[in-house]
Amino acid sequence: MPEKKTRSKATEKPGLGARLHAWITGPEDAERSGLDSLLNAGGRIMTGVIIVVLGGSWAFGRGALERHVSAFETTPPAIKIEWPYVESADGETQLTWVPAPVQKDLERMISHELTPSPFDQGALVRAAERLQSTGWFADLGAVRREAGGRVRVTGEWRVPAAVVKKDGRSHLVATDGAILRMPEGTEPPERLYVIANPSTPAPLSDTGAIACGVPWKGEDVQASLALLKLLTGRGQVARQVAGIDLGEFGRSAKLVIVTDRGHRIVWGSPVGETLPGEVHVERKIARLEQNIRDFGRIDADQQRVEIYTPVVLVDKTAIPGGE
Repeated sequence: MPEKKTRSKATEKPGLGARLHAWITGPEDAERSGLDSLLNAGGRIMTGVIIVVLGGSWAFGRGALERHVSAFETTPPAIKIEWPYVESADGETQLTWVPAPVQKDLERMISHELTPSPFDQGALVRAAERLQSTGWFADLGAVRREAGGRVRVTGEWRVPAAVVKKDGRSHLVATDGAILRMPEGTEPPERLYVIANPSTPAPLSDTGAIACGVPWKGEDVQASLALLKLLTGRGQVARQVAGIDLGEFGRSAKLVIVTDRGHRIVWGSPVGETLPGEVHVERKIARLEQNIRDFGRIDADQQRVEIYTPVVLVDKTAIPGGE
């Protein structure tokens, strides 16, 4: 007859109270002194108290942190773009030359990409990419979060130089020829030079959209910008210049200045280039200034004037607005 197995009391697991007591007092040791046993038990009790305190503090701190972060995540970030400024005529205030529609467009673009979470770095990257795609930044310094939930944008701005007109559309370009984004339905700022009839169309992206931030291809637009830069700041000469007509450039490599009255001044070859039989740049500028002294007009109040030849040619039969 098989033996009946019985559970020995020696193999039974101690209860919770016994285990806690053993952890506090440590294993029995006949040789341990009473004082040593007491100190050991006290140390274990203190350790337990510290663990409980730290655990409670962590739980409380985590809750406070989560409440703090939640407050930020429910508040849209404030956007601060460092606009380029110029001093006003009185020198007492600073004004930005960035058009108001462009300011709103850039701020809206950033707001669309940002999230309230202060830990969302991907949103900052996306916002930076969108800003860079507008062409307005030659170098986008940073898009970063600051204390108080603010997002600050810094960078080097491109400066508008002219409006290029091609195929019935107007494109704002910077001094380096890069196209600058204008909001849909918004016209470029007035009082800018106009470059008309370039030989090449506006640069396009892979999707077929206008490639903002990309310089306009073709030497004629770059040559026009160089000439306008030369004329800018020359007082009354610059004030009477409306833009450049490139209609003759393709067949003759000559730039034509259009005045504020629609008259034509044939400048000749691009700045830095001189064709045979053509006077130098300094002589051309001197002729424009002499016309102002003699006639009060850089175009001598004539429909078409050629100033690049050794002798100034005036075409009195030219049709207003024609070539």
